[in-house]
This record gives sequence, structure tokens and C-alpha cells, in this order.
Amino acid sequence: TRPAEGPAPSGKPDPEPAAHAERADAAPPDEPPTDRQQRLTSEPQRALAELPSAGTGAESDPTAAGWPEVRRTVDAADTAVWFELPLDDDAAPGSVRSAAAWRQYLNDHPRVERYEIHSPDRDSAGLGTITAELTAHGHQPPPNDPGWRRDIAADPYTDSRISRMPIPAEPKIELHVHLEGTVGPRTLLDIARRNGIDLMRAARDKGIALPAATVHDLQEIYQYTDFRHFLDIWRLTTGVLRTEADFRQIVVDYAAAAAEHGLVYAEAQFSPGTRFRNGVSLRAMFDGVAAGVADAAALHGVDIRLIPSVVWEDSPAVAEKIARLAAEYRSRGVVGLGLGGRRAPGVGIETFRTAIDLAAAAGLGFVPHAGEEGGAREVREVMAARPDRIQHAFFQPAEDPRLAAELAELGIVVDAAPISNLRTGVVADLADHPVRHLAEAGVRISISTDDPAMFGNNLDTEYAVARQLGIPAEVAYFDALQGILAEPAARWRLTAIGETAYGPAAEPTPDAEMPTADE
Repeated sequence: TRPAEGPAPSGKPDPEPAAHAERADAAPPDEPPTDRQQRLTSEPQRALAELPSAGTGAESDPTAAGWPEVRRTVDAADTAVWFELPLDDDAAPGSVRSAAAWRQYLNDHPRVERYEIHSPDRDSAGLGTITAELTAHGHQPPPNDPGWRRDIAADPYTDSRISRMPIPAEPKIELHVHLEGTVGPRTLLDIARRNGIDLMRAARDKGIALPAATVHDLQEIYQYTDFRHFLDIWRLTTGVLRTEADFRQIVVDYAAAAAEHGLVYAEAQFSPGTRFRNGVSLRAMFDGVAAGVADAAALHGVDIRLIPSVVWEDSPAVAEKIARLAAEYRSRGVVGLGLGGRRAPGVGIETFRTAIDLAAAAGLGFVPHAGEEGGAREVREVMAARPDRIQHAFFQPAEDPRLAAELAELGIVVDAAPISNLRTGVVADLADHPVRHLAEAGVRISISTDDPAMFGNNLDTEYAVARQLGIPAEVAYFDALQGILAEPAARWRLTAIGETAYGPAAEPTPDAEMPTADE
């Protein structure tokens, strides 16, 4: 929600700044300050007191006294702060005038949920503005507070339309799908126009050839040379998602499309950090997908749970923000924390240890990607963090002959997406896909689409490929059921659906309990 006071959307200075802000060098008032005046002088400092320094020395702290040209405003609810100052894109990295320093400064602040930086025109002497939306003080209890770990609500869908929907002839569970990658070209163009985004300009800025912003041209650039090229296209196209309504829409649209291919349950990922760095509110993303989950159940009878995913390029501070929000949104469908994207040099699993531990303390699962670029070495690295499942876990048997047996012994479910691996060039021929070896070694394999709008696949085509690789639909269904992160009532319902369609499961589903009357 927009704060009651603060900067207008245009980012222009308040017409009466003296009534809303105090300069750092302002003399104390003759009369005792009112509560409002006291807030204006102290709250911005307190709100940003824990910000990490952008460099060294007093010059690097934008909230430090002694910088009279920095004017600060905080709204009465203490949920937004506004700065006005002479920004310079070419300023030294540690300078208070450095836009880059401010960007890093706000990106890593644990209370900042969204920010915008507007530099002045290069040829003008005007002031730049910085707006940051903050989590309210006291809104989130600390992780060691006993009240922080909430038991997940009783299955909210047992008595909903889900339980009354007809069972598909071949029901499917999908555990590896990125919501941003389910959006087709036409919808992407509609959302881009709605949000005023010029896709052709965005493509040029990223060095991507996009002749025209049309459905045909978007489909043409969905031809990838390798995994990294795919990620470049993924960031370009999914960058149009900006608002809560956008994220709500893509969940509902995904449920509608996947239900036609037999989907009954999904654990869908989204990547908040990528869009947060582009000025999108973290809470808007979480609120949007959570609302979409409720809509998907009511409109299409599909049970969707959520896994916000950290990407390797996120800073540890951003990862921890995502983990805390994931814990907060447990009662609205979040069941785990993911990790994926392009590996960054020098960044390993331990970089995100605090975020992973925060999620675990809140009762959330951990579901990292591994293997697409680094094979068995990457898989072993994420295994050290005790994941609940691993997405892709792509490696050839000769790389590490013992690894498949260890995955089987630990009961780690692998969320495979063979067509995805073919389209990104990870494997040249589906006949050579190592998922067959994993299955033969006793590893449980779930089958998913990954990014269906970008790979031209769906659950039916993925299941057909899996069948050719020795994993029939009933095995994929019950293997996936072993790895879901939902509560026991959902496991019971999905077990009943699977046994109705495929016959009795070969082994009992862990924690699958018949829901009580209260549930």
C-alpha cells in the first residue's frame, strides 16, 4: 500500500520540504519538538541504522551527520523513507553521491522491500531522489523467537473445490516449474504493454537481437545456444513482471493450462531477488503469487504450493530477506526455499547458509538446482546442505560412479525435466539423458516442465519422454509424492488420487494421514 505521506510517484521533491524533513545541519527548534517532528529527525537514522557501509570512513555512510545536502523524509507509519541529494553515476564507489553505492546499500538492507533511485540529468545540477519502502518495525519477530516458527495451517483446501474435482485419467504432480517461465509470448507482450515496458529496447540493452516485439519474434529468440544463453533470454522476457497483479495472473494462467494435462498438485518456484534488484517490491511478489494460489484452487481445482528461489547472483542479505518472507508466508502456501540460476564466480552453497538455516528453522524445505553446468561436482556440493530434493541433478554416471547410489540411499527425490535439458543444450540427445541411470539405481524421479512456455513442452510431452526413458506415469507420480513438502492432509489426498488412477502405491507415502474432521 502507498504510504500516507512521502514522495509522490513522480519522485519530485515535496512542495513543502520544511514541514516534512529536517536537514542534518538544521538548528534545533525554539519550542520542544512535537512527536511528529521528533519522528522526522530521528526515524530515518533509526530506520537505516543497521545498513552496512558502502565503503570505509564517514563519507561512505549516507545517513551520517555532516552531510547537510542529504535531506531525509520518513512517513508516519515508518514504512517508507525518502532521500534527496546530488547523485552522480560517476562518483567514487565510497562516496555518498555514488548511485552504485546506494544501490548496494539498499539492496542488502534487511528492512528494504523495494527501492527506486532516480539520478538527475547528467547535464543538470539538480538533485537525485531515492525512495525505499521498509518493513514496519516489529512486523517480523526474530528467527529465535518461539512465535516465529508457526505450525502450518490445517490443509486449507480439503473442503474446497479441489476435493470435488474429477480425477484425471492420468493425474500428474509437478515439482519443478518456474512461474516466470510459464508465461507465453502473447501474455508477456500484454503485460509489457500494461507496464509500459519497451521489450525491444530492453533486448538491445542486453545485446539480444529482437527484430520486433511480436509473438513470432519472441518465439524465434526461444532458440538457445546453451544454458547461459537461455538464462539471458529468461531474464529479458520475465523482466516485464512488475506488479502484484502480474504475479497473481501467472499463477492462475499456469494452473489453467497445466490442468488440461492432468496436473493435480504443483510446487512452483519464483525468483524474487532478480526482480527486487529491478525495483519490484518483494511483498508485492509474495502477495501476488499467494493470491494466485487461492484463485487456482477455486477456479481450476489445482493445488499449488510455492517455493521462492534464491539465485546464485543474490547477495546473502537478499537471500535472507527472501527466507524470512518465505517463513512469514507459510500459511499462504510457501513450503520451501529454492536455489538456482547462473553460478557466480566464488559463490558456493555456504554463501547462503544463513538463509538456508532460517528457512529450515521455520519448517521449510530446501530445494536447490544442481548439475546443469557443473555436473556431479555441483550435485555433491548441494548435498552437503541436506536438501529435501534436487532439481535436475544432472550428471553422467562416469563422472561419479557412487553418486546415484548415495542419492538413492538418502531418499533424495530428483526433479527431472528432460526436454528442458535438451533445449538448453545440457544434453544433445534424449536417449543419452542420465535420468534412466538414476532410476535404475533406485533414485526417485519426479517429472516436470521447468519453463514450459520457453521450451514448448507440457506435462504430457515430458511424461511421454520419461516413459521412453523407463519411467512410466504411475512411477513418476508416486516418486513425486514421496518428495512433496506439503502437510500430511495433502499427502493423503494425493495418495488417494494416485491409487484411484494407478492402483496401490508400491510403498507408503510418508506422513500421509487421513484429514480429521477439523481439517
